[in-house]
Amino acid sequence: MHMRRRYHRLRRAARPIPARREQHISATGPPDAIQQLNTIMESTPDLLMETGITRLRPEPADPPPSVYAYINGKWRPESAPSEATTELSLQVYAYDQRRRVDPSDVATELKHLLTTREEELFRQITICIDPVVDSPFESEDAPFESEDAPFESEDAPFESEDAPFESEDAPFESEDAPFESEDAPFAIDPSIIGNTVAGQPALERVGFNWLRQARPDMTGADVTVLILDTLPVQGEVDVAHEYVDFWVDWVGNPAPSAEPSGEPPPPPIIPAAEIHRYHGVFVASLVRHLAPASTIVAARVLDDQGKGWSTMLIQAILWALSHRKNKTKINGRRLIHDKLILNMSMGLPRTQAEVAEAVCMLRVLDLAARAGTLTVAAAGNDSWRKPENPVEPAAFGFFADTRATAAQVIAAAGTNRLTEYAFFSNEGHIAAPCRHIIGDTGPDSQIQGKYGFSTVRWSGTSFATPQVTGLAALLWSSGRVPFYRIKQHIWRTAHLPRRWDGVREIDFIRAFRAL
Repeated sequence: MHMRRRYHRLRRAARPIPARREQHISATGPPDAIQQLNTIMESTPDLLMETGITRLRPEPADPPPSVYAYINGKWRPESAPSEATTELSLQVYAYDQRRRVDPSDVATELKHLLTTREEELFRQITICIDPVVDSPFESEDAPFESEDAPFESEDAPFESEDAPFESEDAPFESEDAPFESEDAPFAIDPSIIGNTVAGQPALERVGFNWLRQARPDMTGADVTVLILDTLPVQGEVDVAHEYVDFWVDWVGNPAPSAEPSGEPPPPPIIPAAEIHRYHGVFVASLVRHLAPASTIVAARVLDDQGKGWSTMLIQAILWALSHRKNKTKINGRRLIHDKLILNMSMGLPRTQAEVAEAVCMLRVLDLAARAGTLTVAAAGNDSWRKPENPVEPAAFGFFADTRATAAQVIAAAGTNRLTEYAFFSNEGHIAAPCRHIIGDTGPDSQIQGKYGFSTVRWSGTSFATPQVTGLAALLWSSGRVPFYRIKQHIWRTAHLPRRWDGVREIDFIRAFRAL
């Protein structure tokens, strides 16, 4: 048990939010109720003092971010209606972190005060803390994954079963040279057979190459995939034009990228400070190949280090639901189709449904599911040989927290061999290959400029997720499977595990032959 504990990743739930950032409480509820709450908070100074809240923080979507469309070789800002027409609205409050008050205590106090002052208002509004979302969550400092060493350790230097490694998290160093992991992001030469998105072994294994030849009409038309992720900033977004139709930035100007700790890994391993911002482009390149006619909207909700506030993620989802309901068009093209899939290669440690930091995200994804959308979320990379529970929001579907999320939120786990969990993958009902996945960071990216190739080989459940998303998009666009049966159809037609501790792995061939 002691050795298991040493190899297990540190739980982010136990880590305080960095001191340089404010701490936040959020309120989610009907727009009129949120407006009433704001009026109460602004007109009642003693309420602010009692809770420790120092001020109201403007909503992340006030004003809404500009939507950029790629037109005539350039990304151009386009106007889009900003009125909110969803059932829920969001307000964020900041409180003094120097008081060192537990966020849950502040949320509980605000709930209590609402109960005593405005009983009807309390019934309509959910109060949550605003935790930090991570993506990619392969490592704190770099997305290195290896069978030969644990990801992070409180006890460094430590010894693994194979060799002694010294680490302050990453990059790992051995006695002789910096540690090179098979699962670290590598820049690879696409001219070599098998080193392209289309020619990679993973897509051959799941049967996609057969489907492309047998059913070229299956392209994902009239489906929007909203990729909520880390993406390049506006000045560098040209790298994504081959894979993204619309681009929206919820983060704004980022802080300077963090320098990698210790000695940089040897080429072609790419340090985290350089690769993080292309995580979403990598995901988009896979979705574009699998569902080429789908509309891909890339939403930058996480910063260059792969972190962001959960309320920003919630606001982006509400924004998408609003434009879906309004049938917004940009340059004559639907921004968000009725068939909407949320791709979330990110996560929070699993909490209970009644815990303050879980309920707001759950409430919004339940709203999205009841509105007729699908969510495909990464199960997470927190495991070591034995699959752990999936992170949120994947856990909402895995544990059936609500009836709607049970049917329409898919926890995408990762496999190494057919139907066998990758050693780092958390649990999921459905899985796809997640090791040595090949994607693109975009032409003219910094990766291309420094390493000579924009094609990257990377590992993690983040990259199993877009494979499941692509299959779901093709099934939905076929018109043969209703949205509320897509998860069941993928599960029913997947490869059955060969061992009791395995997982069902997607199969494009079986999925379409069963239509």
